[in-house]
Amino acid sequence: MKINKILFVRSSFYADNGKLLKATKLLDRLTIKNLAEMGLPLLAAYTPPGIKCQMIDDCLEELDFNSDAEVIAISGWLLHANRMIEIAKEFKKRGKIVVAGGYAVTMHPELFTEYMDSICIGEGDKIWSQMICDIESGTLKSTYESDFTSPLSDIPVPRYDLINNKRLFSLGVSYPVQATRGCPFKCDYCSIIAFYQRTYRKRPVQDVVRDIIAHGAKEMHFIDDNLMEDTQYAKELFREMKKIKRKITWGVQATINIAKDEEMLKLAYESGCRLVIIGLESISQQSLNHVSKSWNKVTFFKSAVQKIQNAGIGVHALIIFGLPSDTKEIFHESYKFLHDLNVVAAEFFILTPYPKTPLGQQYIKEGKIFDFDLSHYREPYVVFKHDTMSPKEIQDGYWHAYKEFYTMPRIIQRIIRGNYKHKLMQFALNYYYWVKIKRKIVPTHFQRGNYSFTKFPDVLKENGYRV
Repeated sequence: MKINKILFVRSSFYADNGKLLKATKLLDRLTIKNLAEMGLPLLAAYTPPGIKCQMIDDCLEELDFNSDAEVIAISGWLLHANRMIEIAKEFKKRGKIVVAGGYAVTMHPELFTEYMDSICIGEGDKIWSQMICDIESGTLKSTYESDFTSPLSDIPVPRYDLINNKRLFSLGVSYPVQATRGCPFKCDYCSIIAFYQRTYRKRPVQDVVRDIIAHGAKEMHFIDDNLMEDTQYAKELFREMKKIKRKITWGVQATINIAKDEEMLKLAYESGCRLVIIGLESISQQSLNHVSKSWNKVTFFKSAVQKIQNAGIGVHALIIFGLPSDTKEIFHESYKFLHDLNVVAAEFFILTPYPKTPLGQQYIKEGKIFDFDLSHYREPYVVFKHDTMSPKEIQDGYWHAYKEFYTMPRIIQRIIRGNYKHKLMQFALNYYYWVKIKRKIVPTHFQRGNYSFTKFPDVLKENGYRV
């Protein structure tokens, strides 16, 4: 068959009440920045020029099941799995060829094989061209698999033109760029190392700069999981970014190790870095040691955050609750610790022992997993037995930490005391989180629809909400 059009779909997901998450309310639409996805624009770049490409974000736009596309390509995370399957069923009813890939498919292909014409395990961009050829020749396989050893030197410019930069009245779109894939560390709970099979690769600096020039926007974000661990590579990249003839601001994920190189921090700021998302994960060294993150030293956190923010870059800290050594005191201690550090912002997570991670496999072997519904592998669910806390105590502590960290007086205190720059921008971020938390909205699913904390009313009541 001849392919004339491909529809790329980024799936939404369902809330606890069965409602499909859609960014249709004013609070959904008026976001700080809409963080655009990279995977599908990159697949579109590998698509032959004679084939028309359309891209839909199921959270932000309406999905037309009567599309004239012959091929539907769906992507998503584990929490999107049920919706991905539903989308596939609807399109297959209409005679479409449906293929799927991404994190959910790679981590749990067995969930999708029954519903898709074909699935891709691993990096889809490396075999997408072959899948298209096989569709047109009538030889499409049920499963394709790529490894993580191929070099990253031949990646085309993503189809940034497919990104809707006026999505439902968002206050702007931050464009995605990727410089590295994977992470060199081996943390037991991390799905990144499971997906990338413990590999860490870097793209040529000139290719990364080419992509930044190509999207043409002032706001962007690196989708890398650990951009700055190779300090020499990062410095070279930032020096080249400084030469770009337009002002750029950007954010990225990194580890606390970036504080060890002040020259790199200076170059990062000069190239436009304004925010780094850092997985502190826990203020308990014992808990960090239990999940193979002993290199992350709690004693280094205070001085490290100060150094990063002294360079003008705000620190957005990530904390996981429910790690092995956690007790009920960890919630209060964590939000107070972060507040005293004057970090720009914080996100709290509940430990998720993904089945394909070392920690997940350990918990399955030990019989600690009691909920195997993968749509529950997200906040605010607890799917495992903790040694010292009940699921309710973890859920209660998780929500209480959010409520206490994001009070307006504490936000103002941190903004005034913080030693970073661009405080108006950072206040806007905090205000946005404050509004969501006041409305009982789980803030970790940032800018993808209001996922209310509906299934656990007892937790909300005990934290001062009327439900």
